Amino acid sequence: MTSTPKEIMFRCDAGSHIGGGHLIRCLAFANALKAKDCNISFLCNEQAWEFPALMNSSYKKVTEESLGQTHFDYIIFDHYGLDAMDEKTFRPYADKILVIDDLADRAHDCDMLVDFSPSRKAEDYDSLVPDHCQRFIGIKYLILRPEFFDRVERKIPIPPYKIFMTMGSIDGRDMLPPLLNYLEAQNEELDIHVMMTCQTRTKKKVEDKAKHSKHNVTLHMDIKNPAPIMKDCDLAISAGGMTSLELVALGIPTLVFIIADNQRENAGFLSKNSYVKLIQDIDKLNLTPIKTFIENSEFKTLNLNKTLKIVTEML
Repeated sequence: MTSTPKEIMFRCDAGSHIGGGHLIRCLAFANALKAKDCNISFLCNEQAWEFPALMNSSYKKVTEESLGQTHFDYIIFDHYGLDAMDEKTFRPYADKILVIDDLADRAHDCDMLVDFSPSRKAEDYDSLVPDHCQRFIGIKYLILRPEFFDRVERKIPIPPYKIFMTMGSIDGRDMLPPLLNYLEAQNEELDIHVMMTCQTRTKKKVEDKAKHSKHNVTLHMDIKNPAPIMKDCDLAISAGGMTSLELVALGIPTLVFIIADNQRENAGFLSKNSYVKLIQDIDKLNLTPIKTFIENSEFKTLNLNKTLKIVTEML
């Protein structure tokens, strides 16, 4: 007998004020659930629907006005601006509520909670979730697309050195242009790959610098799967959000900048344990030639593929 597909709705936002990290990990989760024949819906702000990854998906758009038209098996929240009071208002529309969080700074009204922060402990949520709430805590519950667990053997770097660079979906701190200036000043021959989206606010400046660079600079706009590009690079320069975790999963040596407060704990943990090198500011980066980072780096390997729990099996 064929079972009825589960109805799953994600509640998240994205845009110029918060970037796209919440949306990206929700889409990774949604894609895994879709593969298990679940019906997927998203309730997001309008700006989130301008991101090609969501706009070009087949997922149903839910609005506040249409919310009552479907009863969901699960509503999944991934939103720093929502807490237990907000989640409680969604109770009539779902059998269960799951929350994705990485701050542990507010109460939640949920049946399941996922926090894959590397340094998180279950007791951090003792006073923040109901007693019946199942907690899935730690890096083994990392929500990433499968291609980011397909690690490749690192090769010995030889010129031209391949550099992967991104500062999140919107480049909220305008970091890409000065980082390109840093790379432009290098004497080594570089093959630079910059990942951006249509929402990247420094897009025009980056395009201009790429056009006039002495290096080979390739701009990757709104790409669906950056993993093959990442795997082929000798070094990555990334913000401390989801992309840094993707790079760590692939085993790519990575220089990390913290561009948002919510990145501090994860980036600090990864740096302290030598999985990435944390760069405090662009001036300190300028003191070190890129060749030194590439050839003398001693990055540890985080074997996530050996400990990964398939989050979809919870539902």
